[in-house]
Amino acid sequence: MEMTNAQRLILSNQYKMMTMLDPDNAERYRRLQTIIERGYGLQMRELEREFGQLTEETCRTVIDIMEMYHALHVSWTNLKDAAGIDERRVTFLGFDAATEARYLGYVRFMVNVEGRYSHLNLQRVLPPT
Repeated sequence: MEMTNAQRLILSNQYKMMTMLDPDNAERYRRLQTIIERGYGLQMRELEREFGQLTEETCRTVIDIMEMYHALHVSWTNLKDAAGIDERRVTFLGFDAATEARYLGYVRFMVNVEGRYSHLNLQRVLPPT
């Protein structure tokens, strides 16, 4: 992660404030502050994971997947005779936290912050953060 000295100073000050505002996580913030202040390149790469990015295209793909499951769910509930189709076949089962954590995080954001897809009852497939 490339940062100017000014950006590093600003981020270091933010971590310093966070140690005061969130004493339960103070050690973590002190560690990150030290990494930023001293510019430890290897450890600064950890920040790239915290400040990850999903491209607009990837976000749209995840939304398309969620919309597909929404359409499947609506179609299934509108069937007069759904006996031949198990509900699990049209239910979103979630993304894998080990290999698709970025997608899972985006779905959590869409559900918990944006309030979308609540009708899909995703609480059982969205493990706690």
